[in-house]
Amino acid sequence: MKQTATGESVWLSADEAAERLGISKSSLYAYVSRGRITRKFDESGRRSRFDAREIAALASGRSRPSRPGNVELKIGTAITRLDETSLSYRGQPISSLVGQRSFEEVAELLWRHRVPAWEGTDPGYAAAANAWASSEPSAGPGATATSLARAVLAVGGTDEYRGDLRPETVVASVARLIGALSGSLPGTHPSDGSVAARLWRHAAGKGATPPQAALVEAALVALADHELATSTFAVRLAASTRADPYAALAAGLCVLSGPMHGSVSADAFSLLESAHESGRPARALGERLASGALVPGFGHKVYQGADPRFVAIVELLRFADVDRAKLATFNAVLSEAAQRIPKAPNVDFALAAMSFCCDLRPSTGELVFAIARIVGWTAHYLEELEEPVLRYRVRASYRGQ
Repeated sequence: MKQTATGESVWLSADEAAERLGISKSSLYAYVSRGRITRKFDESGRRSRFDAREIAALASGRSRPSRPGNVELKIGTAITRLDETSLSYRGQPISSLVGQRSFEEVAELLWRHRVPAWEGTDPGYAAAANAWASSEPSAGPGATATSLARAVLAVGGTDEYRGDLRPETVVASVARLIGALSGSLPGTHPSDGSVAARLWRHAAGKGATPPQAALVEAALVALADHELATSTFAVRLAASTRADPYAALAAGLCVLSGPMHGSVSADAFSLLESAHESGRPARALGERLASGALVPGFGHKVYQGADPRFVAIVELLRFADVDRAKLATFNAVLSEAAQRIPKAPNVDFALAAMSFCCDLRPSTGELVFAIARIVGWTAHYLEELEEPVLRYRVRASYRGQ
């Protein structure tokens, strides 16, 4: 193990660290995302560096002490794979799905089941509509996911077969649920077409052109699943107790409502709005940086560079029927950020850009995120049903008197 003359550790490149551990770079970054390895960035802010002493300890079988409050849990899955540069569903990269497959088709891919219909039942539409009507339309970040959780439970109350956990019954119920949720949004109607078209009508207050519908479709596909995010784990925990799918999905939505998860795009929307109204993108970004707060929509625990979901959505955004002046503001903020922030933009910034440039509601990103993720959660729910019941038991480290 090499050290400097002062006893400080040598910092290895990603290639060197992976070679010493005998693993791939994707596995190396998976260790980083799970807290098993520490990394820092070089002066450019773009290349990862790893402590040689820590790598040597791991290579020799001596695992690094757990950080206070850090919990690591590995769960096998055949649904989604992500590494520092890519994301794939059932072995298919999202770059081959976005713009090529509909949201409904991707749902069937993740579920490995065909769905007979995506229309909700009459009681389901009524229950969801009542839940939306009782929601506060401007209650702030997280309110949309919370309202969806209430709507999901309300629709579940109309399903006499919600306790039937056979896969074919679960996917049919969830397809009807998504149909009821999207078809009962204020300003929408079940006859408005696809899920993407319904979401657009609600968010824009009017029907979508084909490129606009394709843009929302792309966002839904790109966000359908993302391995074991915190909300996904909540769904799997519920599934391990054999909670019905509606209860499990509501658990995921409640976790998603946290300001550090599903509603970040609303904050990024505010940044773009401030930059546009002032006509000074650099100043808007500078004020965020000067405050010491995190700039919303940048950086990710797994992706080393560009978030592939951001790339997929923004590529379509640039050619969609959007407000060109607002698109110019988005490009200006992106350009400024590239010079000031050593982290690449993530999917939250893409959702904010879509909502901002298309004159959609600021909460649209959260709504699209939540509706899309219901599909991935259902895939994880079904996968967890194949495992032993109550297999999770995290132990506490008592710190009392």
